[in-house]
Amino acid sequence: MENVSGHTTMSMALDDFQRHCRYERNLDEKTLSAYTCDILQFATTLPDRLNTLVTDVKREDVQRWMSALADYKFRTTKRKLASVNAIMNYLEWMFEDFDNPVRRVRIKLKEPQRLPVVMTRSETKQILECFDRSTLSENGSSQSRNLAVRNRAVIELLFGTGMRIGEL
Repeated sequence: MENVSGHTTMSMALDDFQRHCRYERNLDEKTLSAYTCDILQFATTLPDRLNTLVTDVKREDVQRWMSALADYKFRTTKRKLASVNAIMNYLEWMFEDFDNPVRRVRIKLKEPQRLPVVMTRSETKQILECFDRSTLSENGSSQSRNLAVRNRAVIELLFGTGMRIGEL
């Protein structure tokens, strides 16, 4: 471990972090690319951008950047925060006098609940009509007729109750 002593810029920190991720953590190129993009985006919100000293990054900088992420989808926001958190944790690990600004920011992210997409009545009706046409056109044994009746009952049960196929 060494002291930052106010000489490490965000640009230098990013270069070191990229080497660390590539050679020590053996991260995938896509992950490295995402980290780099997110960290660069964060750096553009800093007063001196990549020339900002890492010791000059404050909690307010992180909060301002988080506010700018409000228009992104939940997963994108979460990934961007994880990227900045990763480099700040790396700096904290490397330099004993580094005060991690992300640690002092209260982050509350809730993943929005997504409702399942349901079929419309007309879509359901089309499927049942299509099934009826194929069943009527079968000129087979009573066994195939029984299978057709069973399949129709399965389809109506799925549509009528909304249960999952695995539950059926």
